[in-house]
Amino acid sequence: MIELELEHRIDCSPEEYWRTTFDPAFCSAFFIGKLHYKHFAITLNSGELTHGVMLRNTEAEPSGRGVPAWAKRGLAYVQTGALTVAENRYAFRTFSRAYPKLVDISGEMQLTIAPPPTWVDDGVASYRRTRICLGVRVFGAALVEPLMVQTIRRSFDESATFVNLYLRQRRESLARVRGTRA
Repeated sequence: MIELELEHRIDCSPEEYWRTTFDPAFCSAFFIGKLHYKHFAITLNSGELTHGVMLRNTEAEPSGRGVPAWAKRGLAYVQTGALTVAENRYAFRTFSRAYPKLVDISGEMQLTIAPPPTWVDDGVASYRRTRICLGVRVFGAALVEPLMVQTIRRSFDESATFVNLYLRQRRESLARVRGTRA
């Protein structure tokens, strides 16, 4: 079992982050447009709170660019997740569609408000801290695990960069419509 801890600065409040990343338009722009996934679908997005929790399930198939041919079959995945709104915490579990008993990724992502000197354009900024546990139970796991760690890190880095750009462009667009400066 490999554990990863990642931290990224996000240029919005936790509430705006969750609202944005749960939006199907954002997901399409990121997974299909930016990451060039072959397929990405939200199969459950409760959109409403049940006992303070929002549920979301997704299924996806990354493009496989740069992945050795022997590893491509295991790329498609299903993710189940639950956002505990009061804690700004998203717990998730990801399974390989081809090898659900052999590849197991679980984790938690939590957003906290950053201290004021780090805020952007007089707006709130947050820190997104993610803890991921990766378990691969296949012959040759020593070959697969480093590739998966590299892919997970890159994906989370790209998502932080993309969400900040997406939010900045959305704010600028709204400011133009209103005739004000973002």
